[in-house]
Amino acid sequence: MDNKEIDDYLNKELITGKKLIKSIIEKDTQDFGQITMFTEFGKKIYELVKHPEVKNILDIGTTYGMGTTKCIFEGIIHGNKKDFQVISIECRKDRVEKAKLNLLYLPLKNFNIIHGTIITFKELYPLLKEFPNNDWLKDDLKTLKTTPYVFDILPDKLDLIIIDGGDFSGWMEFNKLWKRSRFIVLDDSRSNKNYESYKFILNNLNIFKIIYNTSLRGGEMICENLNYETT
Repeated sequence: MDNKEIDDYLNKELITGKKLIKSIIEKDTQDFGQITMFTEFGKKIYELVKHPEVKNILDIGTTYGMGTTKCIFEGIIHGNKKDFQVISIECRKDRVEKAKLNLLYLPLKNFNIIHGTIITFKELYPLLKEFPNNDWLKDDLKTLKTTPYVFDILPDKLDLIIIDGGDFSGWMEFNKLWKRSRFIVLDDSRSNKNYESYKFILNNLNIFKIIYNTSLRGGEMICENLNYETT
């Protein structure tokens, strides 16, 4: 084997290795989620769920159920909560089915993983003028055409909301929900998904109390709406 053949062989192995690492990372994200009980953010969500006054919980962006959704699930179990309602919504139906398999091995009454959205195709479509070549936005729009609109089934009062859905719907979701919500969790708070919400909170510190705020992973934020009323 000459030097060129050796170089070609090593390059081929390097490319194969990179593909393997990429597939492992993607599988880990699917199997374990990015926000877990091994992360500070996940632990804080878990503790919030255990809070005795947190009963109605909305989780936007279930994915495969192994990130924030699992943190909620664990908080319900370990907090021995009896009076609660969890609604976790995901716009991709195949992910909903996988999430149910991943999480509901131990059935919990009032823990609902549903196929749905609170943002319509019509509401999201105008952003296509601003981001005409964004494939993620196009994919979201395609998905929303067949996703049930479930905003009307949400409780009037939400003790905890987690906004971790599409990259382009976060600000719309925040605007629909913040006035009826006490604790608000934003993932990717310093990236496109939730940056407008993040700025709004920081500009209104007479309304919001910051509980947790870091630049990790594109930004993670937890705040409390001081104007929230339980009645």
